[in-house]
Amino acid sequence: MTYMIRSFGFMGKQRIRFWTGAMFSCLELLVAYITPILFQSIIRILETGSIAGEWRMMMALFAVSLAAAPLITLGDYWKKKAVIETEKNMSVALFSKVQSLPLEILQRYDKGDYVTRIVSDTHTAVNKLSGYTFKALLKFVVYTAISMAILIWTDPVYAAVGLFMSVTALVITFFFSPMARRVEQRAKTLVSGLAAPLMEAIVNAPVIRVFSMETKLQKEFAGRCGEVAGERIRFRTMNGTIEAFIYLFSYCVKPVTFLMGIYLLTRGEMDIATIVYLSGITGILSEGIQDFSQFIQNIQSGFVSLDRIYELLDMDAEKKGKGTEAISPETLGQAARRPENGRSGDGRPGDGTLPLIRIRGLHFRYSGREEILKGIDLDIPAGQKAAIVGRSGCGKSTLVKLIIGLYEPTEGTVTIGNARNLSRNLSGKLSGNLVAYVSQACDIFRGSVRENIGYGKEGASFEEIVNAARRAGSDGFIESLPQGYETLIDENGTNLSGGQKQRIAIARALLSEAPILVLDEVTSAMDAATEENILSDLLKETEDRTVLMITHKMRVACRMERILVMEGGRIIESGSHAELLAAKGWYYRAYREQSAESGEAGSGVDETGLTDL
Repeated sequence: MTYMIRSFGFMGKQRIRFWTGAMFSCLELLVAYITPILFQSIIRILETGSIAGEWRMMMALFAVSLAAAPLITLGDYWKKKAVIETEKNMSVALFSKVQSLPLEILQRYDKGDYVTRIVSDTHTAVNKLSGYTFKALLKFVVYTAISMAILIWTDPVYAAVGLFMSVTALVITFFFSPMARRVEQRAKTLVSGLAAPLMEAIVNAPVIRVFSMETKLQKEFAGRCGEVAGERIRFRTMNGTIEAFIYLFSYCVKPVTFLMGIYLLTRGEMDIATIVYLSGITGILSEGIQDFSQFIQNIQSGFVSLDRIYELLDMDAEKKGKGTEAISPETLGQAARRPENGRSGDGRPGDGTLPLIRIRGLHFRYSGREEILKGIDLDIPAGQKAAIVGRSGCGKSTLVKLIIGLYEPTEGTVTIGNARNLSRNLSGKLSGNLVAYVSQACDIFRGSVRENIGYGKEGASFEEIVNAARRAGSDGFIESLPQGYETLIDENGTNLSGGQKQRIAIARALLSEAPILVLDEVTSAMDAATEENILSDLLKETEDRTVLMITHKMRVACRMERILVMEGGRIIESGSHAELLAAKGWYYRAYREQSAESGEAGSGVDETGLTDL
């Protein structure tokens, strides 16, 4: 019920119209009582043979019905408009919540589950709780209150029958409702699981067809649909059982009340007009009970949807940094540039620099999994170009995601800043104008090429976008597209090659002019010649920026000022290309092996210690 009350807050400015519309709807409920009064008047006219005593009453009731009709219609319109506004606001709130969730929580559910909550659950919840279902509850309250008052005032025996019927119906309804709700909860969970395989089947259609996986996947999907259908049938069976009992009582009401009336008529205790009138009132009471039964049944799916909606809305949003003093983007941005003396050093005391990024005792594990990072200590000075290399799964991508604040450390700290300006702990969100990030997937969004690059800087002009594309070496292929920069990119960038997506993502990062640039395998889909051109341009364009580049290519890593080698969640080597070759450790072996595979000369490096990676 708390969730139901909270949901009305999403109506915003439409709240007044909704409640006004609800009041107008009450007129429809009151008009229902006109019919038994009219029947009573007609019978009295037939009994007396005179219309004089009933004429004014009948005309007044007709006038009330005529005046109520447009108000009832207007009230329904206002309520429906408020419901639509509520659904919109709730969907927007859920989308905003998803945007603010920490990645660890965001990745806890399937993508299809979020889609179901935002699209399907909001529609179900709002319409069940604010549309016809709310009207059914209102009818029950009004019909029961007025009908019981009339019956008690007119005849206590009729009132006793009405009370017995109401209590019995409520007991039956509330007995079955919790069971129905649990079944609907399971069905909703299964339904949300249908979206994920459907999305995967569409995205991975080429692979599915090449490996002839259609039949297997269709059987799996049919099995999931069968489970959903089974739960839905159980839900309908329970609701049908409730309806059967309720309608049994409802359909017996009028015959019972007529028989009671005839009995009282034979004893001279009631006239025919009163019998018809009270039978009409008990009929209205039974209609209210039927509506309440429908309300309880329909609201179960609404409550289940509300539970899922508020489970998401009540999740903890991404926490802000916990640093001693937050540094403004301008101050931190200035600190992230290469020092005026042009030296980046390695962050050691006495080298003339202060670390821009400082990591101390960093540990991290994904929920329920083994530890990924195991006690990393690292300083990265402003303006330094650092490569991070290592085997797959050693924690490279996880480390940079912690540095830019996408995850919270399990233990330890990641700070950005310098001693003069204190520090800011990045256990939460880092402002987008401080860090530009190009992920391994080179995420591309639905829209034009211009829009995709423009996301790097809010309000960027077309000239700035073209300039960024030129600096990223992507202007050539963009100009060759059918509509150039206005060419629409398909979902997931399916109409672009891997290398083209990477260059657009790099252009977006360069457009941002962020002082810290993080690149995760950004040249993996490029040939050697293109990679060399892009890398040369990239290093030139980021001369005064701090760059962290994850790569498995040693020919890329050797271009960086500093190379960090990771293994088993730890940094095992750190230094320049020449220093690490001289150390003849992991980097030395990896560099020699890749050089041999590519047919390059060994550059005079001693092969001692070369082992299989």
